[in-house]
Amino acid sequence: MSELFVNSRVAIWAHAIPNERLSLDSAPCASRDAIRLCVQTIQKLRLESSLIICQSQVEGNAILKVIEELIPDAAADLYPSRKEVIRNFRNGNCKNMHEIVRAVELGLSPKGSVCIVCPHKAGCEYFDKLDKARLAFHVIMNKARATYTDLVKESEGREAVFLVNVAGLDVLCPALSESMPISEAKDSLLLLAEASHQCKVNGLLDNNNKKYNYFSELNSFAHSLLWITQQEWNHRVKLPRRWEPPDGWEASLKGVLDNRGVNLSKHIVRLCNAAVLGHINRLDLTFVDDLLYLAAFWYPRKLRQPVLVLDQTLTPERLSAAVGMPAHHIAVACQPIEALQVPLRATQSMRPGAIAKLIRGYLVISPEATVGIVHSNKNNKHAQILNALRSAERERVRMAEWSQVGGESLEDCDLTLLMGAPPVNPMEVMKRLTQSGELDGSDEVGEWGALVWEGRFESGDPLPVVGRGYLNDAWQRAYRELQGGRLSQVIGSIPGRVFVISDEPLELPLAHPPPNLSTKSLRVLEALRTLTLSSALKSSTEENPSLIAKVSVSARPPKAKVSVKVDKIHASTLARATGVPESTVRRILTDLEIIGLAMRPSGKRSGWEAVS
Repeated sequence: MSELFVNSRVAIWAHAIPNERLSLDSAPCASRDAIRLCVQTIQKLRLESSLIICQSQVEGNAILKVIEELIPDAAADLYPSRKEVIRNFRNGNCKNMHEIVRAVELGLSPKGSVCIVCPHKAGCEYFDKLDKARLAFHVIMNKARATYTDLVKESEGREAVFLVNVAGLDVLCPALSESMPISEAKDSLLLLAEASHQCKVNGLLDNNNKKYNYFSELNSFAHSLLWITQQEWNHRVKLPRRWEPPDGWEASLKGVLDNRGVNLSKHIVRLCNAAVLGHINRLDLTFVDDLLYLAAFWYPRKLRQPVLVLDQTLTPERLSAAVGMPAHHIAVACQPIEALQVPLRATQSMRPGAIAKLIRGYLVISPEATVGIVHSNKNNKHAQILNALRSAERERVRMAEWSQVGGESLEDCDLTLLMGAPPVNPMEVMKRLTQSGELDGSDEVGEWGALVWEGRFESGDPLPVVGRGYLNDAWQRAYRELQGGRLSQVIGSIPGRVFVISDEPLELPLAHPPPNLSTKSLRVLEALRTLTLSSALKSSTEENPSLIAKVSVSARPPKAKVSVKVDKIHASTLARATGVPESTVRRILTDLEIIGLAMRPSGKRSGWEAVS
C-alpha cells in the first residue's frame, strides 16, 4: 500500500474507534498491511491499552515486533501457548502436556480439566507467562483462545479491541457447525450419558448436591439428544435450564472418561456441556443420508469498549444481525481487484494432464512469461502436473498451494493461474448462516448443483455460463461472501496478471480460454517462431553488424511484434522443418492466424511470421 493510502486509512480507523461501538472494515488488505494499520491506529490515538485478536501465534509475534518498532515504550505482550517441557528444549512451559492433549481431544478445557488437579501447577511456567501477559497494556491473543475464553472478562479495562485477519463472527458470536456419521453421534451421546451418570453418583457419594444436579441435567440432556438421533428427526432442540457449574466438574468428567478408556466426539462433549452451562442460544439437528449435522451458536459477546473488525468476508448487515447491535461500515476507497476469470470448471479432482494442457496454452500465448499455478497439492498433485509438461515448459512454471500465496514462490511470475477459487467448506457456510440467524429451518441443508449465471467480458459482451453453486439463495450468498473475501485477499497478494479458472460466479470480468493446441500445431508454431526469430536477427545484423555481439541466441521470440522485412516463411518451409504434411501446415497456420499467434505481414503471398 502507498504511504498516502495507509495514512488515510489509519485516519478513518482512528475516527471510527472512539465514536462507534462496533466498526467493520471489509476492504481488501494483505496480512502484513493489516498489522501495520492496527498498530499505527493505536499510535495515532495514543491508546494506553488495547486487545488485539489475530489468527495465530505466528501472526501474534509479528504484531509484537511491529509494536516494538513503532511504539518502543509500549508495554506489549502475547498470550502464551502451551509447549511441552522436553529435555534440551528451551521454550517448553508445560510438564503435563500429554494430559492437555487428551483434554482437547475430549472437548474439555485444559485449565478446568487438567490444570486444576495438575501436580506441577505450583510454579507453572505457563501460568507465570499468562499472568505476565494479562498485566501488559497492549495484549495480543490468537483466535483459538479468543473463541474459547471469557472474552468479556479478558477485555476488561482495555480502551479498544481489534480483530485483525480473523473471521469476526467466530470471535464475537462463536458457533459450532459440524457433521458426523449418525452412528458416531449415537455412540458418543451414549458414552457421555453413562459418564455423566457416574459423575452424578460420585457427587451423591460426596454429598455434593451442586455436582449431582449439574451432572443429572447433563445426563438428561445427552439422553434427549440420543433419542432424537435414534429417530433421525430434524429438530430444533429445546435447551436445558442453566446450571451453575460445580468446582472441578471438567476434571471429574475427564477422570471418568479416562478410567473407562473411551474416545468420543469432542463436538458432542463441548455442545452438551455448553448447553447445560447456559451458553448456547440455539441448537439444530439435521439428518441427511447417514450424516448428522450439528448447528449451534452461542450468545453473542457484548464487549463494553469500541471494537474494530477487519474481515473481508463480512458485510455490516450480517455482522449487525449476528451481534445484535448496529455495525458502522468503514468505507475505504481502494484499488479494484485486477484479475480475469476464465469460465472453465476446475476442481481438485481435475486430471493432471488436463491441467498441464491448460498451462501449456498460457505458455504458448505468453512465450517469455513465467507462469504461477495455485492448486492443492493433495496426493502429490503438483509433481504429477509438472511431469505432464515438457522439460522446457517446467522451467517456466512455479507451483504453489493456497496457503503459500503471498510468499516467495510466486514473486517472479508474470502471470498466475488460480485453479478454482479458494475452497470453502460447506460447514463454514452453515456456521455463517447459523451465526447470523439465517438458518430458518433445521431441514435446510444447502444443495449444490448446476447454476446458470451471466458473466461479461471486458468489452461488455455478455456470456451465459453454466457453473456450480448452492441452489438456495441464502446459502449461495453466504458462500460468495466467504469465497469473495478470501479471493480478493489472495489476488491482492499476487504480483503480475491473475487468471481465475472457475465456472462459479465470482463477479470478475471474463476472459477467453487459452488455445488448445495439438502436438502438431505446437510443433508448427515453435518452428514458425524459431524461423521468425532467426530471420529477424539476420536482417537486423545485416543493417547493424555490431548487434550480433549483443544478441544472445535464444529459442524464444522477441517480445514486440516482428515487423522487419525478412525472408518469406511459407508452409512448405515449415513442412520440411517439422515433418508435418504441407496441407496440414496450411490448416494449422490458418487456425493460428485466427487466434492471433501467426500473421501474414503483407498479404496472402508474403509468407508467415509469428506474433508474440
